[in-house]
Amino acid sequence: MSKNSVHASGSIGQAGSMTVPPPVTPDHPLGIPSINEEDRGLLMSLTASAGPGMIRSVRRLIRQHGIQGAHERFGREQRMLAPHALKTATLSAQARFITPWDTEWPASLNDLDQTSSAPPIGLWVRGYPKLNTMQQRVAIIGTRNPTPTTATLTREWARWLTWAGHTIISGGATGIDTAAHEGAVAAANRLNQPSALVFLPCGINVTYPTDNRELFRQIATGAGLLVSEYAPHMAPTRTSFLERNRLVAAFAQTILISQASPKSGTQNTVTWAKQIGRRLHAIPACDRHPGMVLGQTLINEGAAISVTHPRQINPTRSDWGDKLPITGQGASILRSGDARRD
Repeated sequence: MSKNSVHASGSIGQAGSMTVPPPVTPDHPLGIPSINEEDRGLLMSLTASAGPGMIRSVRRLIRQHGIQGAHERFGREQRMLAPHALKTATLSAQARFITPWDTEWPASLNDLDQTSSAPPIGLWVRGYPKLNTMQQRVAIIGTRNPTPTTATLTREWARWLTWAGHTIISGGATGIDTAAHEGAVAAANRLNQPSALVFLPCGINVTYPTDNRELFRQIATGAGLLVSEYAPHMAPTRTSFLERNRLVAAFAQTILISQASPKSGTQNTVTWAKQIGRRLHAIPACDRHPGMVLGQTLINEGAAISVTHPRQINPTRSDWGDKLPITGQGASILRSGDARRD
């Protein structure tokens, strides 16, 4: 299972080879049936130079003038990052650049066309397996400052869900995001199965937050994938966190809300999820978990389903039980069958 090779037809990997990919669907992305190596470099430059905030304008230019024409016209108004430099940085980061013309491209991102934003035209990916093969995708979201009890609860729910075959998605922030991926990585390592996915608010070779350096290393080298819409070396910005949230919502099939407040980045992800029809689940508030304010509000409004055990995320699974290797405080939480009695 090599992490430093070309993983998708047409994507750039550590080996540095590039091929012309086949179209993903019969109704070709942006009206273009296929791309060549020069097009791929230009798409990389457009992705890096435009950023998510201008991606809808770039997509319109591509439809009207093709990739080369869009690059030329966009470059008249904006400073463009050189394709060669971006390719070099991508290879140096042991990453690959995928586009909607690659078989690895996840079709779920196309749902963002229904929103005020738009789907990306390229993503940097580091790790294994192919992005489009990750199944039963659950995004676990919440505050950067959870209580210790809620962090433990989130960690064990993520571990349980991973062991049951789910992919765990987050934005990689401190707090709930970190707890979720700690649980996912612990299970992925035991299963020898990549199950964690982080959408970064920065370049693929930038570690943010720095406290998660080792966690991200484990994900990129065997436990899952790091994914970014931003050029290598780009630091996070105030807007990139919110832009990243739309990818978390779009790639997930289900959103699980842990501890969070109504005015937060979590609310932003929920807003994106609602726009594209993703399922919302939330852990309800109670004496032991008073911080579940956003989730409880959504439950009260009928916008989210109340869940008190991770098996409720996928009720079709009939084989969940004591066989799942949850230990310590997490075992007492889950054995109760009710998150409110931990």
